[in-house]
Amino acid sequence: MKGLKNVFQFTWRQELRSKGYRLATIVLALLLFLLPAGIMPLIETLSSNEKGQPAQVQEALPEDGQAAEAFAFQSLKTVYAADESEGEPLSLTILNEFLPAGYEPVSYVNCTDLPEAAEKAGADPESLVCLFTEDAEQGLTAHVLLPEESGLTMTNADAYSSFLFEHFTPILLQKGGVNDTETLITAQTEMENLWMQQAMENAAAAENAEAQTEEGMPTSAAQEILRIVLPFINIMLLYFLVLAYGQSVANSVLMEKSSKLMDMFLLYVKPRDMVLGKVLAVVLASILQFLIWLAALVLGFVTGTLLVKAVNPETDMAIVRIIGNLSLLKADSVGAVILAVLLVFAGFLLYSSLAAVGGAIAGKQEDLASTNIIFTLILVISFFVVLYGGGLSGVFGETGLSPVMNWIPFTSIMILPSRLILGEASLLTGAGALVIVLAVAVLVMAAAGKLYRMLALYKGDLPTPKKLIGMLRER
Repeated sequence: MKGLKNVFQFTWRQELRSKGYRLATIVLALLLFLLPAGIMPLIETLSSNEKGQPAQVQEALPEDGQAAEAFAFQSLKTVYAADESEGEPLSLTILNEFLPAGYEPVSYVNCTDLPEAAEKAGADPESLVCLFTEDAEQGLTAHVLLPEESGLTMTNADAYSSFLFEHFTPILLQKGGVNDTETLITAQTEMENLWMQQAMENAAAAENAEAQTEEGMPTSAAQEILRIVLPFINIMLLYFLVLAYGQSVANSVLMEKSSKLMDMFLLYVKPRDMVLGKVLAVVLASILQFLIWLAALVLGFVTGTLLVKAVNPETDMAIVRIIGNLSLLKADSVGAVILAVLLVFAGFLLYSSLAAVGGAIAGKQEDLASTNIIFTLILVISFFVVLYGGGLSGVFGETGLSPVMNWIPFTSIMILPSRLILGEASLLTGAGALVIVLAVAVLVMAAAGKLYRMLALYKGDLPTPKKLIGMLRER
């Protein structure tokens, strides 16, 4: 293992001392910290200002909602009604019984049709037109129309339309044949009481929902959101690691071939030790860089959450609520989270070992574009197998293939971490899958070392897959 140790230490130092590595680590860490820490309180400040404006307008209006509606059409003097429905023409004078105290009654004039009502309203600047129609689907319908020559505004017409809608019960009873004034008033009063009761129930439900929101999202809702989001976060994280660092692993393995130093290296180090040492060093350096970025991002969100609560202690920002509900994760212990993280990094090691195979096969830098398709293709195929095989149970539902995916190395690393965190998989299953992934990664790296040795003096075009398999079978 001496050769492995020397290669690992040399490659590790080269990675950490690289200016590009250090610059990317520091700059991106600062950005990941400052963006959430700065944007979250800014959004909350702007949102609080917007929420404050309607509250000021609401205070200027009368407390009685019905009085506010009546105030909006107090200039209305006459309504010209055209009843084109079947039966006797409607009498709208009953609506004056429901006007707030202090408002003058509206004069209702029945017309034979809409043209007559429009003509009369055109000569009266303080009037509206009310058209009644009836059909089999919608029943009796009232249309409030504003004449072009009217001195009223669309606001007045909308307010009267709302008033008519709230007191439509007597009109419907008239159409049904009830014409007794006392009966119509009683029916409308009972309807208003029902509406008031329903409004009070809705207000109580809203208060309960608001109180529940202050405490946090309902457990079932938060669990369902995390069940959908976590698998995608896990897959995107693995994609980022593989695509961002896979090329570096392949380049590191290929380096001695490009610099013509391979022959001298192989006199002192076994090919297997050299490939294994390089892959482990690059993978660990990449994981260290990623953990620094992740820590900066988490610290940024924590700082942003504290600043948001300082701006508005009663905030309902979604990200703050989600952070507050992380305790809802059904992990059996901290060990489940640790095991999930180890599975993600083991998956990264597995795909890095595939990238090492590409570097071992390539003879020069230009060949990497062809050889790196090995890990890229396997990554894409694994994703589609997980997607359409039921691995993302929170999105498409589970299938019979879903439990099997826990034991296939290239799919288990995409679905098991989130299942462990959510408590949908046991620690024993996670530990078994981790052992399988690591074992396959070691075997792939051993194969990469053998291919590296077999292709040391190989010249010409890239060998075919059949020829590579034949090389692996040789002793």
